[in-house]
Amino acid sequence: MAVNFQRFAGKGALCGWFLIEARKMKVKTDIVLAFLVVGALFASLGRGALGMVDKQHHGDEIAGLLRELLPVTTERRVSEGPGAETQVRVRTRLVEIAGESAESRANVIEALIEVLQTPPRRAFDERWVTAVGVLGELRATEAVDILAENLDQTGQNGILISLHFRPVAFAMARIGEPAIPRLIKALSDQKPGIRDQAAAVLSMIGQPAIDKLIEGLFKPDARNIGEIAFTLARIGGEPARKAIERAIGTETDPTALMELKHARSKMRRR
Repeated sequence: MAVNFQRFAGKGALCGWFLIEARKMKVKTDIVLAFLVVGALFASLGRGALGMVDKQHHGDEIAGLLRELLPVTTERRVSEGPGAETQVRVRTRLVEIAGESAESRANVIEALIEVLQTPPRRAFDERWVTAVGVLGELRATEAVDILAENLDQTGQNGILISLHFRPVAFAMARIGEPAIPRLIKALSDQKPGIRDQAAAVLSMIGQPAIDKLIEGLFKPDARNIGEIAFTLARIGGEPARKAIERAIGTETDPTALMELKHARSKMRRR
């Protein structure tokens, strides 16, 4: 606020000086004011034009960076992905652009979400994996839905880097608490892989997820009692244990009751 006030005060002083000098030269005040208004209008239009140019420049740069992550066909007609150095440089630059302004951040996130609209198809999709990683690094809450839909994807298709390579799970864990409601919803997904990864991410987030999970456990229309209870058991702690015990005491559905008891047997004590 102090910086803005100083800038405003400086402009006001300049306008005042201009009016005084104009009066000395016997120029009519209304003419001077009209001149100032027109000047301010042109300055505003100039800033708007510069903003549009800057936005277009960033859009072109973001698209160019993402193109660098696409595979290229060599002279031997072999498709090769970008090297590690290129991947690091592109990722670093995308984060830098996102940090320049709120609009730049929105542009980067929008472009990365668009990448995730298409599931990874190559043996190892560097572009897709980089997009996921940057969204996590930016803690992009705008991307929670698309990330949740891709929880069972790793970017590995035919090339297994590691069983523990879960870029989407780690990205959502970095986003943290804002992702909890969507992750709890994912516990009811039709795909087992998405349900498993949602539980894993919630356990990584840990204690901040406890209250929402307990709330979901006692919803009258809950269809994912087993998944919620198991996730609570993975997180552990006294509040989670008490919630599972209370649910066991009130649950009437035999299948749900069996799942609750199984979760209790897996309970982590912390």
